[in-house]
Amino acid sequence: MKKTNEYQKSYLTVTPNSGHRIGHKLDDLITGFILAEWYGLNYLHSPLPDKMWEDFFGFGEGETSFYKDFRKDLPIISCTPYLGVRYISPRFRFLFKHIEYLDYRIRYILKKIPVKKISEWREPDFWEGSPFSYFKEIFERNSEREVIFCFQRGKRVMLYQIYEWGQQGKVDSDLYLRVIEKLRTKYFSQEHPKKFSYFDTSVISVAVHIRRDDASVENQRFLPISYYKKLLSNLSKILADKPHEFHVYSSGLDREMEEIQKELNPVSSQLRYHPNESAMEAIHHMAIADILVVGNSSFSHWPGFLSSGIKLYHPHFHMFNLDENEWVEVKEDSSFNESHFISLLSSSQKGIDFSDTHAKLQAQ
Repeated sequence: MKKTNEYQKSYLTVTPNSGHRIGHKLDDLITGFILAEWYGLNYLHSPLPDKMWEDFFGFGEGETSFYKDFRKDLPIISCTPYLGVRYISPRFRFLFKHIEYLDYRIRYILKKIPVKKISEWREPDFWEGSPFSYFKEIFERNSEREVIFCFQRGKRVMLYQIYEWGQQGKVDSDLYLRVIEKLRTKYFSQEHPKKFSYFDTSVISVAVHIRRDDASVENQRFLPISYYKKLLSNLSKILADKPHEFHVYSSGLDREMEEIQKELNPVSSQLRYHPNESAMEAIHHMAIADILVVGNSSFSHWPGFLSSGIKLYHPHFHMFNLDENEWVEVKEDSSFNESHFISLLSSSQKGIDFSDTHAKLQAQ
C-alpha cells in the first residue's frame, strides 16, 4: 500500500446515488470518508440532495464542498460501474456532468437485452462494495498525479470491508474505528430538533426495527415475524430481572402494523410500538438505545453504526463479520451467543451486573 503522503495534494469526492433511499446515499457518503482517510486525500463533500438530511447527520460541517468548477485546472478520475474508470482532462471538464446519466442509461439498456451473455456483460456486484484490488489499482496508478477522484453511481467501499481488511493487515487496523468515530462525532455534535429522547433512562432500552413496506422474501429484506418473536423472547429471558423496555419501529400499512402488535404482544408486557414514526425520530432513538435489534435495512444499519450500544443483527447483504466488540450475530433460528451478549452489556455504560444470569447460562 502506498504511503498516504503521496496523495495529499489530490482530492476525493463521492456523489450520492440519485433515485435511491437515504440508506444508499449514506453508503456513498461514507465511502468518501473511508477513502480519504485510507489514502490521506483531501475530502470534498458532495452533499445529499435533501439538505434536511445533511443537517440531521451533520454532514458538510467544516468541509470543503465539491462543485463543477472546483479546481478547473485539475483532471477528474471518474469511477462508475458501467463506464468504468475515466480520465477527464480539464479541457473536457464539461463532460463530467453527463457521466452519471450515461452510466444509468447503459445499465438500463443492458438489463433490457435478452441475450444472457450480453445482459451479464460488465454486470458489477457493486452494491455490497468493490474489491480491495479495484481501489488499490486506481489509486496506485494515479499516485504521481494531482487529481480529483470522483466515485459515482454506487461505486463504493463498505464499513464491513475495511474492518475485514484491517483484520487481514491490508489496511491500517484502526481505519474502521477512525471512520466510525468521525461519523459519530459529526452526528452527535450536530444539534437538531428531532434529536431528543423519550426513553426512560432508568431502564434498559431495546430498539427493534422491523422492515415491512417494500420488504419481501425475493428482495431479501424480509425477516419473518417468527424471527422477532423468538429473538425478543430470548432477550426477555436474559433481561427478566432487569428493568427494560422494547421499542418497536416499523412502517407500512395499518394492517401490517396491527399484525406485528398481535404477534409480539404475548412475548412481553414491556413493548412500546412506534408505527410509522418520523424517520428522523426513529433513527435517532435506534442510535441512542442501549440495545438495537437491526432489521434487513439500511434504515437501521446506519443507526447501528452511529450507536455505541450493542447491536444484534442477522447477516445479510453487506452486513456480516462485523466488530464483535459491539455487534452480535443472530442466526436464522433467532439464537445468538448469549454469554458474549451478556458480557458486552455488563461492560456497557449501564454497567449492569449479570453475574447471576451468566452463572445460570454456564450451568445449562
